[in-house]
Amino acid sequence: MTNGTGTDWSSIRLVILDVDGTLYRQTPLRMKMLVRLVTRLALSPKGWKTLKVLHQFRKMRETIPPGPLEEPLESYQYNIVARALDSDPIEIRRVVSQWIHQEPLPYLRACMYPDVHLFLQTLQEKGIAYAFYSDYPLKEKLEAMGIPGADAYSSEDDQINRMKPDPAGLEHIRSRYGFESSACLMIGDRYEKDGQCAAAAGMRSLILDQGVSGFYTELITDLKRS
Repeated sequence: MTNGTGTDWSSIRLVILDVDGTLYRQTPLRMKMLVRLVTRLALSPKGWKTLKVLHQFRKMRETIPPGPLEEPLESYQYNIVARALDSDPIEIRRVVSQWIHQEPLPYLRACMYPDVHLFLQTLQEKGIAYAFYSDYPLKEKLEAMGIPGADAYSSEDDQINRMKPDPAGLEHIRSRYGFESSACLMIGDRYEKDGQCAAAAGMRSLILDQGVSGFYTELITDLKRS
């Protein structure tokens, strides 16, 4: 049965969700972190250097091409920034770990979209499996959002080692569940990453409109009608 989102839920066996920008709003989180960062580091000699590292890391990570890399993605992402800034990869890793992976954790739950937990519960009630897939490490984020022990995959995992929109991650997840691509649905917030990744893997996708807060509420309604 096709519904308001145009999704035939009766044919879906596995939903794969992106995390950043898909489970929570990135704009308010980044504003909170910017205020925290500036407040803590404004008087520090290393403050502006830290901002530069974070800016360069985000910028250069977006340029990492899909497909095989010359080294593991987990180390490659720090090495390219270190070379660009003539810095130590260990220092780049430390800054990124603190300000991108750790400091945001206490604020994630407050930035979540409404009804994410209820949507996951509804999937379970309908017998639909779900997993999470992100280009970034995600297990601690999921735990901070009240989704502990979830089936979670990162592009940095050894078995994947590729960035979206390369379909390697989705194909790895699908193969672990044993479903056909046609029975899988990817939910994300960026068509150029999540949508194209799903298309390359032969899956359908739903792209969240970040300006609409009722996305998951609508999905729940559709699921219950199916």
